[in-house]
Amino acid sequence: MPIAHAFNCRSDRLSLFKLGFMTNKPLLWTVAGLLVLQVGLVLNPWTREVFKRASFNPEHWLLVFAVGPLMLVAVELWKAARKGAESYSASL
Repeated sequence: MPIAHAFNCRSDRLSLFKLGFMTNKPLLWTVAGLLVLQVGLVLNPWTREVFKRASFNPEHWLLVFAVGPLMLVAVELWKAARKGAESYSASL
């Protein structure tokens, strides 16, 4: 979840869809590197032993990829609600 939330943190007012996913290249490279490291940590038997981690079965991977974007959706909804509230109070 924190990886997906990094995209939300680019702006507290503008939607990620307005900013664009691909407009911040350093963030994209950082997220790609983090994903490689995290997946490598879970899939590599040696690192699983060192860091005391268990291997994921397909249901766990599905859960990771299903829950991960929920923070992204929640913050986008919050930004939309905040924008609506600000435009409503400005019209008063």
